[in-house]
This record gives sequence, C-alpha cells and structure tokens, in this order.
Amino acid sequence: MNYKSNLEFGRIYKANTNEMVVAQLNVVNNGGRGIITIIGIDANDNESIIGCASVHFYESSDTWVPCNTASAPVAAGDRYRVEMEETSPGIAGYAYSQAI
Repeated sequence: MNYKSNLEFGRIYKANTNEMVVAQLNVVNNGGRGIITIIGIDANDNESIIGCASVHFYESSDTWVPCNTASAPVAAGDRYRVEMEETSPGIAGYAYSQAI
C-alpha cells in the first residue's frame, strides 16, 4: 500500500494513487488555538481548500475543542499540501496519506 507518514507542513505532494489525506490537530497548552488545512492544487496551479479543522481550549470555559481532524480524498496525479496555523500558542499537528 502507498502510505506517506509525517507529511511535512507546507510541502507540495503528488498523489501516486488515489489517496486519503488525514490531518490531525491537538491542543497541548491552555489557550491554544489553531487551524489545519488541506489544500488541493490543480494542473493550472489553482488552489482550493479541500479539508479544514480547528481547535481551541480554555480551562475556564466549557467550549473546548481540544482535538480535531480534517480529511480529504485526492485523485491519482493530483497535488496537495497541508498547512497548520497556530493562532494562539499551544497546538501540535500531524498529517499522513493512505492509498484508497
């Protein structure tokens, strides 16, 4: 099976087969906030958001989203990249792809 672990954020990848791209985001500190985005890139270099998730965590609140996952299918031959944006310190992310 075609499996790419530890996808590097910001790097452009080309799908060798049909793939499912999965990106996970976790809060590691109180106050952490952030976004993880999967971006598809077509043959003309046009970019589209094909998956997105966010997290936030405040100990003094009951509106927690301490972990979240985005996933998106990518057709063989298409390109994609995963971006992570930390809008407040205290998050960690991980991404991988799996042949489908």
